Amino acid sequence: MRLWVRLSLLVCGLSLGTQPVVSAQSRGPTWNAPAPELSLSLLDGPPGEQARLAALRGRAVVLEFWATWCSGCIELIPHINELTEQFKDAPVQFISVTDEDDRNVVRAFLERRPIRGWVALDERGETFNRYGIVGRPYAALIDADGILRAVIPSSTLDAAMVRQLVSGSLALEPPAEIDTPIIGTEAGGPMPLLQAIVRPAMAAEDVGMSPGGTRLVGNRWETWGVDLRRLLSTAYMVPESRIQVPDSLAKTRFDVSMLLPDGREERRLGMLRQVIHAAFGVAVRRETREIPVMVLRMAADGPMFATLPKGQDISRVVRFSEIALKTVVVDETGLAGTYDYVLTFPRSEQHLREAVAALGLTLTPGRRAVELLVAERVGPQ
Repeated sequence: MRLWVRLSLLVCGLSLGTQPVVSAQSRGPTWNAPAPELSLSLLDGPPGEQARLAALRGRAVVLEFWATWCSGCIELIPHINELTEQFKDAPVQFISVTDEDDRNVVRAFLERRPIRGWVALDERGETFNRYGIVGRPYAALIDADGILRAVIPSSTLDAAMVRQLVSGSLALEPPAEIDTPIIGTEAGGPMPLLQAIVRPAMAAEDVGMSPGGTRLVGNRWETWGVDLRRLLSTAYMVPESRIQVPDSLAKTRFDVSMLLPDGREERRLGMLRQVIHAAFGVAVRRETREIPVMVLRMAADGPMFATLPKGQDISRVVRFSEIALKTVVVDETGLAGTYDYVLTFPRSEQHLREAVAALGLTLTPGRRAVELLVAERVGPQ
């Protein structure tokens, strides 16, 4: 029996000793040949400098491919900074490259975790593609003549290697080409017993699904274009308004697919929790905090509905209010039974407020102690 577990974001190592198994050479450019051109926007570097090979000629270049959401990349920042400092007077330029498209997220991250070399954005992913980067952290080593000498896991980069790159004597053996198909891609191969894929979201027109779309077909569960808060809401069955996530992961969207031995919800949610922890490097805990909320109460003339044995409880009003207002709503109506009211999904905040008022209820600002689901990165930040 074959067990296939695939976490596509987990090529991002979780410790300094972690190395991706798939060779970058099998998908990337040829070593000891002219390096592919760079298509980068310099985010953090000296004024007037350009992250182009022509402008960098005469200097060796260490391109370090990373991301703010990659826990293995974050663990390697002190190591890369140490090498940058060690070779600050040598003709070598360290450039940390991320393909994230939100400059503000990257800038906010750098304020907390400075990177000593240049930081550049590959907003269209062209440089990642040209260098065959399918995971991270990876480093491309280019000598002073613009020749690509290696593409290696960043965790294996050391001072001796950089010294040889600067002197022009670096000679690494290119990895062998992969002649056999990757497990799971063989023609006629069996379906995997277990599979999990997490990737940055593709455009809706490329996948044919709108952001937020979800489907369950047999034992395969899939969702497209969702952020970490939505994934946590699904995995822990907690409203999104009651979830706090790291700023660096708040806006980035992902596609997720999981195939399990059976389709039981408890198994699927348990697997999703493990995938979130492994792929994003976050730990999740429940914590009570006093925060601004909206308080749901009865109006002075009371509710405009009657008790009904088979009706709805007031939680529907709370749930729809949290969605429309994008904040926590605390129920202080004291209504514990089931009722004959009708509340449709709100088209807007104004629609929601009008519908709530029509039910004889009010929503007013306040502060309350509320249990939140808090996700934090594991390891030093």
